[in-house]
Amino acid sequence: KGTTWMQQIVRNLLKDVPQDLKIVHICPWVVQDLEQQTHRRFLKHHLCQPYLLSAQDLEKVCHLYIARDGRDVAWSFYNHHRYLTKDACDKLNEFKGSSFPYFPDENLSIVEYFERWLKQDGYPWWPFWEHIRSWWAVRNNPRVKLVHFNNLKTNLSGEIGGIYEFIKQYGVVKDDGDEQEIVAYATERASFEYMKNQSDIVNPVPVARWKGSADTFFHKGTNGRWKDILPDELSRLYEETAIRELGTECAHWLATGEEIAK
Repeated sequence: KGTTWMQQIVRNLLKDVPQDLKIVHICPWVVQDLEQQTHRRFLKHHLCQPYLLSAQDLEKVCHLYIARDGRDVAWSFYNHHRYLTKDACDKLNEFKGSSFPYFPDENLSIVEYFERWLKQDGYPWWPFWEHIRSWWAVRNNPRVKLVHFNNLKTNLSGEIGGIYEFIKQYGVVKDDGDEQEIVAYATERASFEYMKNQSDIVNPVPVARWKGSADTFFHKGTNGRWKDILPDELSRLYEETAIRELGTECAHWLATGEEIAK
């Protein structure tokens, strides 16, 4: 989770990108009509790396991959699913097909939801561990940059500066000001407060599909909400599963945003 945040960051770093259009029109899903993008093209997806691109295609575009501790991911998903309207759920289930479980189950508590998410590997969406593994495996590719949600929270300006430098090498960033001004502009518009206030433009889901209003999508924007709620045994099971599925190095990065010193 964090792809909408990344969309908002990138839209304010790229040149020739309209600022007054809804983000879903500026940065569509990869399955949508790309010819509608007459500006600098950038796309959103939730795909494992091998399912998105071949080894040759990987060298043709640049990739920003944002990750987050799985416990925070599940907590965020739970909030989204709680506030989806029945019509939105019906559309999602129609899109996903009958092989997927119906969601959300309004009788599930957050702990029950997390336990199902963990034991069914990303329920009710894509396999979580394979997703992380696939992008971690290509992290040293010069056209791939891994970004962690924790680091955006603690050092937004510094992380945006790193993203700016990453895409700058491809000649697609704004060139109508110096780097500090461009990064400061993007940082201000990527704050949680700004995005929540501009939810009608930034929200990737139509207002009618939420119970309440569009800013329901921007719930808390914080990490660690599970710490005082999730039972210790489930938290330990998650950590053990992360090491088994990802290895120690990747599991540590996913939990902290930091690489193990060598």
